[in-house]
Amino acid sequence: MPEMTKQQFEKIAETIKDSSDEDLTFGGEPAGTRKRVYKIFCEKFADSLKTTNPNFDRGKFLKACKLRDF
Repeated sequence: MPEMTKQQFEKIAETIKDSSDEDLTFGGEPAGTRKRVYKIFCEKFADSLKTTNPNFDRGKFLKACKLRDF
């Protein structure tokens, strides 16, 4: 399988970031629950992407997902 590219990683992170504020709803759960779910989602996604390319930078990906700002 070919390695994923930086551009593909950036597009995935952009999609996640753009979805974080409006599209992700958790049935009226408190904000703290939403933040935990989003954090777990981003971290698991990053762990999975790391297996696609040895140059994948997990920290940059999480930052691009705006994980710290959510």
